[in-house]
Amino acid sequence: MRIPNFCGPDHTGQSSIADVQRTMNWIPEFAEVPGGKGGVRLYPSPGVVNPPFAEFAEAPGRGIFEDRGKAFTVIGQTFYELDSAQTKTSRGTVATNSNPATMASNGDGGDEVQITSGGKLYMWDVAGSAFTTEVTSGVTMGDHLDGYFFYLDADTSKLSISDLFDGTTWDPTQFLQRSDAADPWKAAIQQGGEIWAIGGKTGGVLYNAGTSPYPFAPRTESFFERGIAAPFTLARFAGTVMWLGASESGHGIVYMAMGYTPTRVSDYAMEAQIQNYSTISDAIGWTYEDRGHKFYVLEFPTADATWVYDRSSLDLPGLWHRRSKFDERTSVHKAYRPRFHALAFGKHLVCDGVKGAVYEMSVKEGRDVDAAPIRRERRAPHISNENKQIIVDEFQVELERGIGSADSNLLNVNDALALGAAGSWVIGSGASSVERVIIADEGIVSTDLPTGIKTAYKVTLNAASSVLVALPVALTAALHDIEAYVLAGGTWAGRPNLLAESGEFTGSSTGTATAVTPTTTAWQRTNEPVTPVSTDLTGNFRINGNGAGSFTSGDVFYFTNARIELDGGQLPEPMVMFRYSKDGGKTWSNERTVSAGKQGDYRARAIFRRLGLGRDWVFEIAVSQDSPYRIIDGFMEARPGAH
Repeated sequence: MRIPNFCGPDHTGQSSIADVQRTMNWIPEFAEVPGGKGGVRLYPSPGVVNPPFAEFAEAPGRGIFEDRGKAFTVIGQTFYELDSAQTKTSRGTVATNSNPATMASNGDGGDEVQITSGGKLYMWDVAGSAFTTEVTSGVTMGDHLDGYFFYLDADTSKLSISDLFDGTTWDPTQFLQRSDAADPWKAAIQQGGEIWAIGGKTGGVLYNAGTSPYPFAPRTESFFERGIAAPFTLARFAGTVMWLGASESGHGIVYMAMGYTPTRVSDYAMEAQIQNYSTISDAIGWTYEDRGHKFYVLEFPTADATWVYDRSSLDLPGLWHRRSKFDERTSVHKAYRPRFHALAFGKHLVCDGVKGAVYEMSVKEGRDVDAAPIRRERRAPHISNENKQIIVDEFQVELERGIGSADSNLLNVNDALALGAAGSWVIGSGASSVERVIIADEGIVSTDLPTGIKTAYKVTLNAASSVLVALPVALTAALHDIEAYVLAGGTWAGRPNLLAESGEFTGSSTGTATAVTPTTTAWQRTNEPVTPVSTDLTGNFRINGNGAGSFTSGDVFYFTNARIELDGGQLPEPMVMFRYSKDGGKTWSNERTVSAGKQGDYRARAIFRRLGLGRDWVFEIAVSQDSPYRIIDGFMEARPGAH
């Protein structure tokens, strides 16, 4: 039988017995025409291209903007211009605070870009290449309309404007202070030729009334009794605006304006979770469009959570799903790291909300920031029959079969554990501990990794006389390198290509990279260049502690990147993970895995059998490899049990 609503949006109710649906890093999409399988399908949320489009010494990414073929971003305290060749050019220094930066342009009329950051307002003269500070205090956010730059001072509820097509001239008398309601404006943005200005309880729009000297005036009929809970959630979306709302009665509801009427688009389940967050005033909203979908991304930094609204058509209801950066060390979903968006040079460019980087975001990519795998999960609705016993003989997930891996003949060392033939690629009593780590957390400078790999396997040596590492495959590495960073004898040594040193790398080899003493506060190498060397080798690559070299107990190896070519082989089959609950999501089985089919095996089926007896079934599937999984439907074979 087909499982009703197996694919769908995220909807975890206040009671798990009522509803447990979870959709993480998958985009629900309605079937637009009859005749296809499944009413809703799940397609992968986008990954990012590694290495980043641009990397910076500062952090985090605080805003990004496209203007007439140019891209601008604020990273930390610096305003940068980016070009299509991925060159970054510093254009000025800005003040910082915990708020995002905003940017706007007055186009060909003034050839200027306005930047608001850290309570101040700056102007970049594109033609004259001049960066100036125009307002030194009281700036919350800004935008542009009809040739006028404007900014909001949320503390005083004043909306100030520049001279026409001149962002370097600000008459201090040219402002409008809110008078139609008692709650001060907290956020303002231009949309549809009007300025949307919203306070903590109420809001409305201003239009160009043509009056002099201040041209903008409130549109009386636009007044609405809904405010904003987090100022930087106000964003242009699908020809209107969206925001995280508040009123004199409560907060934590997401609104989309229909005309001048705020319309609730969040649901009870989502609102219950939002209102349980300790802080929502720091939430951030941003939007983008891709493949016909219109997305509003709502991030809660303090709560470490991200929700995404997809309203592809006004004829269909909007669907919510969640996105995350999966922490493999703790098995916890954290906030989605991409933040803010600009379509520039034909690419979806996004900032990193934690580090100093701008990435290209793409649905063709299966890796997250730091080149980490994306864990995607779908927890389906309850399956029950008036609390009667149900025996489940078989569960099958209908997915895109035979897709295999995107690269059928190359293996990254970070995926080597999936080989399984030897149990693990790290063997022997010489390894006291093996763990996967995030490079930045270990203190290695990310720019030391020319390939853009941001994760590594950390292996600590506890004996100098036994095998430490063996890759259980025959390999040819004529075109690819094995790279590692080694902390040996208290100093860092870069090993850009261990294969160039020896087929059996021993302690007597020291390599050619300069050893650098780590800092006292963190194990951190200086940013020295590393040039990989290419060589040929066929056979098993291994490292051991034999010989008269300097490797001793306590030395640490960081295997950062090993691109090895398998001799005529393929990557392991893509796997689907599955677990189930028999008591409505209160307790769970161990996770099972099954193949989704090798590349070209279009008849493969992902089936799990002999699940047992239960009264309230919940099925959950997950994937974490970078194959482009698409989930279409779910089926089960079941029969009544004894009551």
